[in-house]
Amino acid sequence: MLRDTVRLYLFAIRDSFITLLPLTFFRVLADLLRYLPVPGYHAAMADLFGPRWQAAVALAVEACLAAWGVGTAIAVAVFVHRRLSRRTADREPMQSIAVGFSALVNFMLYIFISGDSLADGFSYGAMPACILIGLGTGIILHAMSRWQISWSHYLTFDTDVVFFQAVRSCLPVTSAALATLVTLALAKEMSAWLPDPVLFFESILSSGIWSSTILASLINQITWFFGAHGTLVLSSVEGLLFAPLGEAYSSARGYRPLFDTFILLGGSGCTLGLLFSIMLSVREGGQVRVARLALIPSLFNINEVVLFGLPVVLNPLYLLPFIGVPLLATLISVGAIEAGMISFADTRVPWTTPPLISGWMVTGSWHGAALQCVLIGLSTFLYLPFVRMAERQRAARQSELVQKAASAIMEEKKRSPVIHRQDDTGVIARGLLGELKQAIARGDLELHYQPKLDGQETVVGFEALLRWTHRQHGPLSPILAVTLAEDGDMINELGAWVIDEACACKARLNALGYEELTMAFNISPMQLTDPDLPKRVSRALERNGLSPCEIELEVTESQAIPDNQQVDDAFRGLMEIGVRLAMDDFGMGYSSLLYLRRFEVGAIKIDGSLTRDVLVNEANADIIRSIAALGQKRGVAIVAEFVETIPQRDALIALGCSQFQGYLFSRPIPEADCVNFLRKA
Repeated sequence: MLRDTVRLYLFAIRDSFITLLPLTFFRVLADLLRYLPVPGYHAAMADLFGPRWQAAVALAVEACLAAWGVGTAIAVAVFVHRRLSRRTADREPMQSIAVGFSALVNFMLYIFISGDSLADGFSYGAMPACILIGLGTGIILHAMSRWQISWSHYLTFDTDVVFFQAVRSCLPVTSAALATLVTLALAKEMSAWLPDPVLFFESILSSGIWSSTILASLINQITWFFGAHGTLVLSSVEGLLFAPLGEAYSSARGYRPLFDTFILLGGSGCTLGLLFSIMLSVREGGQVRVARLALIPSLFNINEVVLFGLPVVLNPLYLLPFIGVPLLATLISVGAIEAGMISFADTRVPWTTPPLISGWMVTGSWHGAALQCVLIGLSTFLYLPFVRMAERQRAARQSELVQKAASAIMEEKKRSPVIHRQDDTGVIARGLLGELKQAIARGDLELHYQPKLDGQETVVGFEALLRWTHRQHGPLSPILAVTLAEDGDMINELGAWVIDEACACKARLNALGYEELTMAFNISPMQLTDPDLPKRVSRALERNGLSPCEIELEVTESQAIPDNQQVDDAFRGLMEIGVRLAMDDFGMGYSSLLYLRRFEVGAIKIDGSLTRDVLVNEANADIIRSIAALGQKRGVAIVAEFVETIPQRDALIALGCSQFQGYLFSRPIPEADCVNFLRKA
């Protein structure tokens, strides 16, 4: 239980930092704008925007840092309260705006009680306190949320919703503020008893550059791993770890140019090596996409994209290399300098300078660039096994999420579309929808064809069936593809592709002498609302030299056909062309008999849920007999689906069925196998 609670808090903090990424990116881009290492760049900017342009950019950076502090407290409080609320379904969670407001109040109490100036409070140095304020606010508000219910006794149901929510938040917000007030007062009194951090660092740094650089690497990597901006955290204590900027290199203290140039290769943790190992060993998927996106920023030592995108933050799989690789780089770099293999030139190099260039500039020779090459190559090799393990886990997790999303998409017809959900399943569903659109554009979809035979086992036609083989997840259900297309308003686009492909296949069969066969394909009820459907079918027939009697449109009856004028017009237009209509999945849908009265159909395909159990379920047999009698009276062909055994076929013939499809004759086959099947039939 304690472990789960700690994980809850850590992931709430991580989610908060991810939410604040826009601020981070803005700050990083502003810093890059200030320190871009391009000759003549700064002079050109001064000519364009005046000599004080850097001061204006610096103000933007300070504004980001100020927003970071209070934003961290608010975001952490919101995410903690939200995650805790999921554990207790009996309590109604507070509105996020009330939680954020409470965190803001507590943050201001911290500023006033601590005695810090507003500038100090609205800074990155206050981030640890902001995290604690956010955690405490979220926890207290969740504990007090049970008191919200009592307020409803004093308000009627017709009370304004905003007013109702505000009143019921009064007690929890006030309690959180009082608790914060008491806690901060006690913390201030106890701070006098805490040891002096300067004495703590001085006791550790007695061995000079070795211990100071190792400690700096640990502080940077560990804080980054838990989601905090390690470089800025390190900057708050760099006066204790590193010699002042401008001083020459000395083995007595840490040297910041050494740390920035040879350890932060890619921003933190030698992440350039991580990116290269991903691009060497992973061909597709989320890891390699993030790596490509993060490569250019990492060349300028900006690593937020890779750390939060993969993610490395709070990912136990990457903990060992993320801390270990920089430590090894520290030992190699300090060892090379102490051994006299490289030396530092009297040159200041901006932290945004790309590797190799920075190595050359900071040492004044190719030796620095060569050392960076060695470190990047070594980090690439050391990250490689962890990248492969992460890819296996990612692929397995992605496959599981895809299956979950597919099940959610197909599980029921009367549902809110899964693509509108905001959870992981919704994200995957929207991703699959985008990939379906790409599959249509690239021609990655295909049609397989299942033969349709009469009682004498003579082939009378084929049914075209959609197949989607995903490049990563393999074959996906055609029901999934159709449902996604319906939910994503792509069904007309998908349907047009099916019509063109099926008609083209029929034309090729005609060229081989099989003109008497019919080609059937499914249309979704939603396609019937498309006023261009008859014209689209007519153009496909004309383009492929087919007559209307050669194709059959099967309207699936497992979804309600809209009852409106557009659908009536579509049916009328199709019948005027001369295309034969068939009612698919007949018998287990919404309004089978009403559709027979409403539309003129040429064939009825009996649902497989009836035909499968015809030998053992008398009720199914009676239903099929009734459907067949009705069809015969109206001159409609009766097609039995899912015919798998000879006794089943014989029973269906006795009940009045005239045509058959199923694995007894053939599974759906690619077009290339259709001719061989026809020759053997």
